[in-house]
Amino acid sequence: MENQAELTNSTKNSPEGSLVLTDNSKYYIGIIGKWANFLSILMFILCGFIVIAAISFFVFTSFIPTPSDFPFPLWLSVSFIY
Repeated sequence: MENQAELTNSTKNSPEGSLVLTDNSKYYIGIIGKWANFLSILMFILCGFIVIAAISFFVFTSFIPTPSDFPFPLWLSVSFIY
């Protein structure tokens, strides 16, 4: 209840249409920013692993003989999906 009154008082002092951030919201935004940074680094590493997997499929499937009735090479079907 006190937080609502504090938010109402700070809203009255701010110009129309401006964003009001309390200390609590600033704290949570800081934590979210740290997690976003961590997850972006993790996803960048994961994208590197996907590129390595695509190159590996390209190399290893080029050694596998394909049936004669197959319309295109096997490495083409698997590697370019990645």
